[in-house]
Amino acid sequence: MPLLSLVIPTTGKPKNLFRCIDSITQNTGASLLKQTELIVFINPDPQSPVDIPGLERYLDKIAPYFASTQFEVSDKFELTAEESAYVAIEKAGGDYLWVSGDKRIYLPEGLAALENWLASAETPCAYINSIWIDSNSHTEGLPSVHFVGNRVSIPYKQFVMQAGVNFISTSMGAWIFERKYLDRKIWKKVIDECGPHFSHVTTLLATLENESVTCLASYFFLLESKAYHSGNDGEWAHYAKISDTYRFYAWHLGLVRQFNFLIETGDYTYGDVRRWMCSEGKLMRRQVDEIYNHLLLQIRMGWASNRERLNQEEFDEIMNFLERSCPERSILNRMLIDLYACYGNARRKEFTSLATKIWLANSLDHQELRFSTLLVEQTGDKYVRLHPRGYIISKVNDNLEFLLAYKLFDAPAINTQWQILSELEYRKMVRTHQPTSIKNIFPIENPPPPSNPGSLKRRIAVWLYSRRSAFWLFSQLPNSTKFKLKQIFR
Repeated sequence: MPLLSLVIPTTGKPKNLFRCIDSITQNTGASLLKQTELIVFINPDPQSPVDIPGLERYLDKIAPYFASTQFEVSDKFELTAEESAYVAIEKAGGDYLWVSGDKRIYLPEGLAALENWLASAETPCAYINSIWIDSNSHTEGLPSVHFVGNRVSIPYKQFVMQAGVNFISTSMGAWIFERKYLDRKIWKKVIDECGPHFSHVTTLLATLENESVTCLASYFFLLESKAYHSGNDGEWAHYAKISDTYRFYAWHLGLVRQFNFLIETGDYTYGDVRRWMCSEGKLMRRQVDEIYNHLLLQIRMGWASNRERLNQEEFDEIMNFLERSCPERSILNRMLIDLYACYGNARRKEFTSLATKIWLANSLDHQELRFSTLLVEQTGDKYVRLHPRGYIISKVNDNLEFLLAYKLFDAPAINTQWQILSELEYRKMVRTHQPTSIKNIFPIENPPPPSNPGSLKRRIAVWLYSRRSAFWLFSQLPNSTKFKLKQIFR
């Protein structure tokens, strides 16, 4: 039985797959490779023909490096990376699973860290840091996660709450875990009842939960940023079409159902969802904000196309979740209900006006008072906010820097001004301080953004966007044309 099963779900693009596997075979110790089985699962896209014989010749060439190799080709394309991995790991027999996307370039130092960890693994799961590049191989040098030290051990549940399920899926390949925890029965249930996107994360949350994960700061791989980060959403639109799902299903109804699954199994609470963060590169926001933003986008798309319109039962399912996860947003929740009710009986101007108000209300956390909806109280000159570990206390005049306490997995080590408390510690906290200055009560000001020459172009864009016909026409344009138009109207 091999020590490690390396599973690579891929659409079969030679450049990506060959580069990924070459970086592993050329930079990994021979002893580890000889304890590793390689499973390549091809999910061929009909729009991009796959050279199966060429891939087979390549795998035959690198087969001597590994204990064994397997090559599987799916008989259908409606498989996401998560579904491909679900099918592929049925063949896995290693003690540990390493599931990797093909757009990773593995580095010698990270592979050495993996080998060292496997030699004496004290936790059932390890995460090794990575760094992002774009399609032109440019990088800002930003690590995927942030450590003060080189190694930290924290509960898996806390790590995912601090990073977000979206981020964990993007980092497929940075995780190595005992195979038994990726329970295929639970995974299949999540896929069938909730949807495939992020389903492996939800499965591991239901099994690992409070088990510890070892986080290593070494760079494991370079990861090419996805096309939709630069405005190209073609792959998501393509998948939504062939799988007959809503355009943003993964980020609203799918996520809601997966969170509800974890709540129903007793692994999570609605309070945990309020604390959940989402991070991809510089991005840092609450996972629940992803749901709000994409629900609004879905309602907007439903205004232009009946096919994209959530039915009443689905909409109620999402709102029932949001009302329990975000009681502090009761007014915003009511506005969303009113917006959905506008279908069929509201004029364009009325619909657009309300949608704009909702968008602005939901964007307030992008101002200086970021994560303001996480505030639970002020004691003296300090704010108390929700945090994935429980609660965080920081000075009100440290409102910008305190965000590091969400990004850093060992945050207290860098700033003694931050206090991170458990639920029990928070309940026992003694509140004796008074503000030393009136300025330390609501000290943040959010002035309106300055006007700029592009405001007229934006007004024209908004006017066009608010019309069903123009919105529909724009959605049919090639992605390259849409990207150019976005640049013009910025």
